[in-house]
Amino acid sequence: MTDITHAVVEVLPERAPGRRAEMAPVVEAAIANGLVRDTESLRDVLAMEAAWHATQARRAYDVAMVELRADLPPVLHRDSVADRGRAGRFCYTSIGSALGTVHGPLTRHGFALRWRFGDADGQVVVTAVLTHRDGHHEENEQRAPAEFMQPGASGTVAQKKAGTALQLQRHTMLALLGIVTADMREAEATAEAPDAVDPARNLRAVTALRRAGVTLDAAAEQ
Repeated sequence: MTDITHAVVEVLPERAPGRRAEMAPVVEAAIANGLVRDTESLRDVLAMEAAWHATQARRAYDVAMVELRADLPPVLHRDSVADRGRAGRFCYTSIGSALGTVHGPLTRHGFALRWRFGDADGQVVVTAVLTHRDGHHEENEQRAPAEFMQPGASGTVAQKKAGTALQLQRHTMLALLGIVTADMREAEATAEAPDAVDPARNLRAVTALRRAGVTLDAAAEQ
């Protein structure tokens, strides 16, 4: 199972070149009234300004996210992909398909999406970072063993890490945007006990034994 954390980070908005930065009203009042007299009072005023900008950036992020969600599909459709080494095809939502669907809405509403990659305690760590143009950003980090996607599969360590990282990119992006894919399945509410009796399976086993000319007593002794 992957380990999932969601962190909210507030940052000062980037100021566009040639554009006068908006100043916090309380800071303007402090300067106008001559309350900035020394280094300590200047530090306090700058801290207030930073907090004010961070709050404004967070509010802009929340408003833009609401508008973005209206343009995003709640469920991403699956791709049909050839199953290598086997006959037929299987369906899942690739990272490429997902990005192709969300890229336009993200750009229109002032969002940029990127990832950070790393290793920790033998696990692949992927962090998705969703940044709004006013400066606020949020992160979702997930980690998993290198062989999480295909345990026991052949391939180099680098190939296995790359495959796991690709899947974590997909899951972290979906978590930040609050959408799901059609191939995601919910966990069963109650799991069947390992030793639960399956009447249909038992009947098939008895039928197979009779056809083979083996009695139940003989099968139990083996």
